[in-house]
Amino acid sequence: MASLVDIGVPGVAPVFCRMDHADLTALLELAEADKLHIRIGATYPLARAADAQRALAAGETSGKIVIEIG
Repeated sequence: MASLVDIGVPGVAPVFCRMDHADLTALLELAEADKLHIRIGATYPLARAADAQRALAAGETSGKIVIEIG
């Protein structure tokens, strides 16, 4: 199941989906074959998760936001 969301950012079309075991296995295989490329826009420590959320809401990053734990 997938749904597109319009967040009003030009060139951005987020897709939210529920993945099952087969989907996750396929993603793992792509990652292991170095065929899955994800653009990281910013990295935040867990203590700054609120800052990461604000940056996401403001459209300040291009790419994924990573929260580091530990």
